Amino acid sequence: MRPLPMAVLCVIVLSVRVCAQEAPPPAEPTVYATEAEVLKRAFPEADDIRRDVWAFSDADRKALAEKLKRPVNDLSVTVFRPMKGEASPGWAVLTEEIGKYHPFTFMVVLDERAEVKDVEVLVYRESRGGEIVKRRFLKQFAGKSLDDPIHINKDVINITGATLSVRALCRGVRKSIVILKDYYLTGVRKVPKSGSKPAPEGDGEKSGGRIPPDSPSESVLAGGPRPMVRGCRMVMGTLLSITIYAAPEGTGAGLLEAGFREAERWDALLSDYRAETPIGELNRDGATREVTLPAEVFAVLARSFDISGRSGGAFDITVGPLVDVWRRASDRGSRPGDGELREARERIGPGHVHLNGLSRSARFDRPGVRIDLGGIGKGVALNEVVRLLREGGVTSGVIDFGGQWAGVGLPPGGGDWPVLVQDPVADGEARAWLAVRGGSVSTTSNAERAIEIAGVRYGHVIDPRSGFPAEGCLSVTVADFDAARADAWSTALFVLGPDEGMRVADRERLAALFVVRGEGGRERCIGSRSLVGRWRFIEESE
Repeated sequence: MRPLPMAVLCVIVLSVRVCAQEAPPPAEPTVYATEAEVLKRAFPEADDIRRDVWAFSDADRKALAEKLKRPVNDLSVTVFRPMKGEASPGWAVLTEEIGKYHPFTFMVVLDERAEVKDVEVLVYRESRGGEIVKRRFLKQFAGKSLDDPIHINKDVINITGATLSVRALCRGVRKSIVILKDYYLTGVRKVPKSGSKPAPEGDGEKSGGRIPPDSPSESVLAGGPRPMVRGCRMVMGTLLSITIYAAPEGTGAGLLEAGFREAERWDALLSDYRAETPIGELNRDGATREVTLPAEVFAVLARSFDISGRSGGAFDITVGPLVDVWRRASDRGSRPGDGELREARERIGPGHVHLNGLSRSARFDRPGVRIDLGGIGKGVALNEVVRLLREGGVTSGVIDFGGQWAGVGLPPGGGDWPVLVQDPVADGEARAWLAVRGGSVSTTSNAERAIEIAGVRYGHVIDPRSGFPAEGCLSVTVADFDAARADAWSTALFVLGPDEGMRVADRERLAALFVVRGEGGRERCIGSRSLVGRWRFIEESE
């Protein structure tokens, strides 16, 4: 086994976190203001607003990280230069930071000395921590400069229950100051002289409301929409976020909608929560008759059972009855009895599901067997959404599906996609960035959904072979060009544990990162040969 830098711990993306195998708490994006509205409030006297969209290259991110003394996972930043004739009343920086699970968008207004005049949150995407949008909190940043620490409980008072978002906002404000002071005020970067009239108030999305579920969250900047389009929608019981940075002119919004429709189509095929889906029908009638399945669904079942066999049963789409046993145990506060576990184990295992390739049908050999494709379904849908976007001409885009990430093409500015790596033990603490070229990144971890029974903490990932929660790993991350493969194998390797899992990862040529508890209780990271050979680490700066 090959130790890797301690920095590399769990996985997340610029726009989205990849935390646990299960979905993060649902969050509906809330729009509080558009760029045009904030700019008009900040610079009411401006008759022209110039704009520079800086797409970071790898070298840009590295240089900025050295200045900030921390990794930078941004793909781009937008800087505004309002003008009144030939004079300017200041600057504004539009950027994003990740709170707990999702990014929030905000604008930092600065004066000519790079001191903060105001901060406004435009779009917030978390289910908690929204107190940071309040003026009584944001006004603390006024007057801050590079000489100030801008740390919580040093010169910015924290908000209980919103600590992660407060930290993120502090990081973003400091980043905005550095970008303006060290790049724009020094002339390293210049804002183009051609500008446009500020957009009328009320253009774009209505402030203070929810993003319409069937439309992209494409904001209106001064002078028109920015080339990036982004949308968020609840699919498969979790938040699906699609960001398109580069597509053929005029096609971005249409491709965004097509991506959502494709994900929803797969939800209608694979969901086990709805009786009318093919999987719902199989779970209801599979013990009494042979159920004919759509070719796509049959292929997913066949692939799932192949991975189950290759993993020695560590990945099992029939594990649902055991999950139910442990959920009931958590509710009543006592461990499952031997009889409960034995009865549940009699109903799990691929051997109870019989596939007929000629008729593309399936049946169960006993009642109580149930198929749950939650461990591979998002990856399958991601593959198809990526394919659709590529065929539509998208050359740069990011998709986050309840934590699993996929990249399309190259990021703005070229180079690698920066993937944020999170500590699975220290809640919300970022440790490093993993640089990947397309493909998908999936993490399985017990950090988010652990249960406690009689004072003992158990993970939510169940080992189908033993009937008990899997032990041995804090998290496992798999990076692969096949999102379904990454999705399923991150669970399988987590269940197998670091020793057996590493042998299987090397055999299957999986790029896998295991985070385990080392000597003295400290976490350590172990990477497979394919991870070391195909994926590189960006040096940790903090």
